[in-house]
Amino acid sequence: MLLLFLVIAQVASGQIDTLQINNPNSSAIVEIYLRPAPNSSGHAAVHYFTDGKKLLDYDFLDTLLVVEERLQIEPAHWIFISTIDPTTGIDHRNEYFFCNPDYLQFIDSIVIPAVEERLDVSSKPSDRSLIGLSFGGLNAAYFSASSQSFQNFALLSPVTYPCPTVERKILFSENADLRVWLSTGRNDAERYVETLAAAYRGKDFEIEILETDGGHDFANWRQQLAAVLLFLETGE
Repeated sequence: MLLLFLVIAQVASGQIDTLQINNPNSSAIVEIYLRPAPNSSGHAAVHYFTDGKKLLDYDFLDTLLVVEERLQIEPAHWIFISTIDPTTGIDHRNEYFFCNPDYLQFIDSIVIPAVEERLDVSSKPSDRSLIGLSFGGLNAAYFSASSQSFQNFALLSPVTYPCPTVERKILFSENADLRVWLSTGRNDAERYVETLAAAYRGKDFEIEILETDGGHDFANWRQQLAAVLLFLETGE
């Protein structure tokens, strides 16, 4: 039986709703943090981040809100999906992110409807983005090949070796008209962007690639958020 309940938390960036959902494919609880777009007309973009708890701890939401204001971008709904079970403290990141069809089905059929019911929005794939870092970038790549819930993706320093078939899955996917943003750092120990980009070009998707001077770390990824938002929100 699906367990779904709502609690409210307060952070410096404003009110955050927290959903906790029982994953029926495992015994884990998945915690999801929602920061609704203020004064939304119902047409705001819905951006989903994997590694939700870690990104909040590294001030990603506050950075995103500052970037929105600085770039005068229409406020979006920000969704942070945690991989850490709040009851046990166990991080299920590798289990979820390594091309896991059960996790994909859970996100598509349970998480998205629950989130968007709470937001009181009815979004289309073109309104939704999935953003992942490192192994989370692998998860986003797998979703770009196998899910029909998202049309927009951002993969920051994706690491794909745990699922060596992901490029093949992309090439043989039936998905079309995707928009994909990719990044890597010159000092990044993990470099998989070129092979992913080749797969996406083979599908004639819209892609953009950023190479930074940074490494495989949250400070580098946080500095990329303005470029991510410009691509996802404006196509620039």
